[in-house]
Amino acid sequence: MYKIGQNIFISIFIFVSLLSSLSAEENTLNADDQIFIEFSQYSWKPSVVEYTINQKNSSLVSGSLWNSILIPSFEANPLLSIFVPTADTTLYLKSGDANVNDAQLSFGTYYHVSFDALKHRGKFAVNVRAPNLGTYNYLTNRAQTTYFIGTPIALQSNGLYMLDPLKVYRAEIISSHEFYFFSDHANKYLQGLGITFALNSYTDQIDKNSYLGILSNNSSVSTTDSTGATTSLALSGTDYEVGKLTQSIYVVHSYLGFIYRYAINAKQELDFSYNHIVGKGQASSKEKYTYFNSFLFQLLPLLGYSSTSRKTESDLDVNGSVFALGYTYKFQNDYSIRISYLSQTINLSATRSKTKSNNIPINEFGSLPTATDKTSQVGIEFQIKY
Repeated sequence: MYKIGQNIFISIFIFVSLLSSLSAEENTLNADDQIFIEFSQYSWKPSVVEYTINQKNSSLVSGSLWNSILIPSFEANPLLSIFVPTADTTLYLKSGDANVNDAQLSFGTYYHVSFDALKHRGKFAVNVRAPNLGTYNYLTNRAQTTYFIGTPIALQSNGLYMLDPLKVYRAEIISSHEFYFFSDHANKYLQGLGITFALNSYTDQIDKNSYLGILSNNSSVSTTDSTGATTSLALSGTDYEVGKLTQSIYVVHSYLGFIYRYAINAKQELDFSYNHIVGKGQASSKEKYTYFNSFLFQLLPLLGYSSTSRKTESDLDVNGSVFALGYTYKFQNDYSIRISYLSQTINLSATRSKTKSNNIPINEFGSLPTATDKTSQVGIEFQIKY
């Protein structure tokens, strides 16, 4: 349904553009101050989901590097080497991007300020999204080596993590400005050419989302006695991880680009724009989980359970782009309707990260997480002059 609506809008836009050349009426750009409300159908890949999983993976890789430093000392002191894991390979496989199709509500105002030949058009808007992604799964595949009293133990783990239901929230504030330097130019095709600048902020959140991890483990231990005889032991079991996760991303970004508006006649207007996005952000996560280790439980039952509280805060670099098309029709002097299409991509890259596990600061050596946020939407906007 979303793709059908998108194709219909683009077809209408092209058709009206062709008709514009046949119009004999005087064209005047809309300069009314208006309030508006917009209903949109969007396809969204929320970066907060990808960022959460990549952050988890980054923590595991960091643990691997820490253990590669610690392992030699533990091998030299066997009595201390009780279960020190070193992850040789860690691979997270997502079961698919967390794309969601849903509706969005936006409301705000357009306002105009003139400075002689320079015309200014401002927009202030608030957007709200609260989709339910349903059950979201991702897979893990890990190969590890663990030392127990100086003896290496090979571990192979395949896991399935389920977040159900996965709910994502976004609240966004937009303050954009259009500047038209050729509004009084004799060439009517230059009158609607302008520069755009905006300052936007939004927050994405996964709030206290419950998850379950099911991990199938296979372990093998080989020991050699004084006579040279080798004894092998194979263990298998299923581990469980149950927890709650809260992930928040807060972004402030600006965009700079151009806009072109063309008045077909007194009632119809076309517009399109392209902008580059740059900004900063912060990511914050809180996770509490209980882990049941079947391998440890078989050896020492009291060590089979562990509870962990983990908190991570990161600084983000933000960049991207946004492209928009619009067609406006004025029914009367006070009422208009606008149909629009928007495509936006925002890339997030962590530049610094601080983590505490059970309130103890730990250094992260793994690659810092990244994520991409993508939105495509078709909307209908109702405008009222004030």
